[in-house]
Amino acid sequence: MKRTHIIISLLILVISIHLSGCGGGSPYKDRADAIRALFDSAYPDSGPGAAVLVAIGDTIVLREAYGHADLEHEIALEPDHVFRIATLTKQFTAVGILLLAQSGELSLDDPITEYLTNYPMGSDSITIRHLLTHSSGIPSYTDMQKFWKQAMHDLSHREIIELFKNEDLLFQPGKDWSYSNSGYYLLGLIIEQVAGTSFEEYIEQRILRPLNMQNTGLDACCRIIPNRVTGYIRRGYEFEHDTYISMTSPYSAGGMISTIDDMYQFDRALYSDTLLTEKWRNCLFETVTFDNGQTANTAYGWGTFPVRGKSAHINVGYINGFTVSSLRVPVVELYIVILSNIVRNIPSPRILARKTAAIMLGDAYPDWEVSHVTPETLERYNGVYRSDMDYPTVVKAKGDILTIQHAGGALLSLVPTAPDTFFYPNTLSYIVFKADSTGEFSQLVLNYDEKMYHLRRTSEPIPDEPRVHAIPRTSLEKCLGTYSFMPGFDLVVYIDVLSKKEGEHRFGIVTSLQYTAYRSVERIMTRLAGNEPVELKALSDSTLVSSDGVYKLKFSNEQNGLWHDIDLKHPTGTMNGKRQ
Repeated sequence: MKRTHIIISLLILVISIHLSGCGGGSPYKDRADAIRALFDSAYPDSGPGAAVLVAIGDTIVLREAYGHADLEHEIALEPDHVFRIATLTKQFTAVGILLLAQSGELSLDDPITEYLTNYPMGSDSITIRHLLTHSSGIPSYTDMQKFWKQAMHDLSHREIIELFKNEDLLFQPGKDWSYSNSGYYLLGLIIEQVAGTSFEEYIEQRILRPLNMQNTGLDACCRIIPNRVTGYIRRGYEFEHDTYISMTSPYSAGGMISTIDDMYQFDRALYSDTLLTEKWRNCLFETVTFDNGQTANTAYGWGTFPVRGKSAHINVGYINGFTVSSLRVPVVELYIVILSNIVRNIPSPRILARKTAAIMLGDAYPDWEVSHVTPETLERYNGVYRSDMDYPTVVKAKGDILTIQHAGGALLSLVPTAPDTFFYPNTLSYIVFKADSTGEFSQLVLNYDEKMYHLRRTSEPIPDEPRVHAIPRTSLEKCLGTYSFMPGFDLVVYIDVLSKKEGEHRFGIVTSLQYTAYRSVERIMTRLAGNEPVELKALSDSTLVSSDGVYKLKFSNEQNGLWHDIDLKHPTGTMNGKRQ
């Protein structure tokens, strides 16, 4: 009996070592240590955190948790805790559709109106394949202000579909790509129509039970779920509970919960015929080709990007309080899943997954070292650059900071690592300026997700910055306050007093900033929905614009000396809000 007890104890010890994340030592111990250091830095014990699993084939290299599951009760995160998995839900939806195609119950090229009889006529050109590949042109309901005004309420399928079914298509089906939660919502309804059961029950019967995924399923806010973690959002340097959202809305586009162990079990099944035959597994990860022959970095529920020269499938998701990422490199059966209960953490799970993959592949990304580049050198890069896609990229030196603005988007500050090389803070992207035979810098090379984009310098003048209006203090005070666009989506306009010593640098959470004030100065600032503060300039007594020109705030409806209405113009449209 004693010998038997010793043998059992040894077996338990071996299993616990295997699951603890040391990977059985060589050749993965050093890599596991490097990954552990990466996540220790990303998720300090004092805040929310993440559960992380890294595996090569059947070998678990690291299985750990970092930070807190519940800040108020000081409950530490554990690897078996349950998270909302947001967009990772689409992986299950896509597999669910392919199971029906595999059994001959539908065809991927069937028009969606064959199964959604109440969907508007004229949608016959939209196929199931279009929904799977985000090439349907159907606008995503989560991009619509009218959805977020109702997101706290339980919404029926009919109410969700009414949000987008009569909207104009963004493009003709099959002609382009645009991420659409609406498309994956409709796929869930198609599954229900074909299978004759609810989406939840179908996924349970066809995927979860066969794989013994006991901690995965469709979420519901009212359910008591053991080991469920609390979701948070970072606002500046503080943490808060994120805004409530009814889990009736995400559905088959983002409404599931799971654990890192269950997600690993699901990934292992995609290397065998357990769920799908080889033909349909290949289909699952097939890169999208549009009608014009161009391709997109997307498959059925996954994105496709290289990691250190190897093809990888990656999925990144966000839902109120949670940010998640999974990455797989099929050629070595590498799998990484990160489930985090914090939104707007830096670095993001997407960056952490890519860094982890590079470490596992034995080719870690370098840690950038900041160097100093003189203002005179930075001035030589000023200009408007264009790629083959003809989108303008404006590069402009502001003192000893080099800024870049892609296609009218946010103004970003670049950090120098060499006189001609600059990186984007908190990303893996960087740019290199190339000189021609005359010594003039005529080209900008952008490395984004290990893909090189060549932009040529044009003779176009750099656009003028908005002319600043000297707004009287009394007029400015009419603008100050909090404005709400929808529940949980507020904008605050306030005055900030800045006092910095000459030459002092501060590299911010989102962009690198340099303050060179000699004395205290007042700045008009805004903070939208918990994002980092942005400085505003006045265009008139009732119009403010962000310093990069991307956002414009137009105030109206004066009552008792204060503006009560606001129109927020942003790159994709205009939102209307009211003073709180």
